[in-house]
Amino acid sequence: MDNKDNSVDDMRRGAEAIVNEKLAALSDTPRLSSEELTSLVHELQVHQVQLEMQNEALREAQLALQMAHDKYIELYDYAPVGYLTVDNRGIIHKANLASTHLLGVDRMLLIGNPISRFVFKDDSDSFYSKFQQIFATHEKLICELRFIRHNGGEFYAQVDGMAVEDKEGRSTFARLIVSDITERKRIEEEKERLILELQNALAQVKKLSGFIPICASCKKIRDDKGYWRQVEEYIRDHSEALFSHSMCPDCMKKLYPEIANNVLGKLEK
Repeated sequence: MDNKDNSVDDMRRGAEAIVNEKLAALSDTPRLSSEELTSLVHELQVHQVQLEMQNEALREAQLALQMAHDKYIELYDYAPVGYLTVDNRGIIHKANLASTHLLGVDRMLLIGNPISRFVFKDDSDSFYSKFQQIFATHEKLICELRFIRHNGGEFYAQVDGMAVEDKEGRSTFARLIVSDITERKRIEEEKERLILELQNALAQVKKLSGFIPICASCKKIRDDKGYWRQVEEYIRDHSEALFSHSMCPDCMKKLYPEIANNVLGKLEK
């Protein structure tokens, strides 16, 4: 028999005791008339109906409370982010299923352990300082840091937290929301890398803009250090262009007239 059955039995025994007391009191009173008995029975019937209505209202209230509790548990446990309740010493007291998945540890092993155990070492001092501030200032905590999973892997997370006051106005607990932002950080790092590559490319383009000192005779270019360098060498060092050497018709006629006349004659035909 469970606690609910025991409670019902106790209520029945209490009700029987009250009825017996009332019957004993009635036995000591003078005999009631027929009208008085009818009135008494009517009052008892009305009282019984009232008790049944109150009992039904209590059952409905209890059912609604149980449904609300089940809904809360469902929303809490199956939320897409981690929920942690941590005291002002950093000890974890409550955790939902999402937080256990993020940290890769069973809930029973998570509760009772300090949250610092799962914070990346290089981020622990900064997090501890901000965590203590929410109890002192009652301001909302928002920070990004790295967590360590039980298997040694790490992930980036955004932590949102706020201190919770008890009935006496003391802040001894904080509720934290832990969101995995590893993919967002990866995209941000990729974006920074692409921006850096673009800046480097623009810098290379700028090197080939403006006035370039070039020899009017041999066509060598003077670099920033004052050295005269071949055109292809200068462009190669200041851009990503590559050269494939060939010879224009004018130079071919000047340097190799016989070959030039033969080749150009065939092209003209």
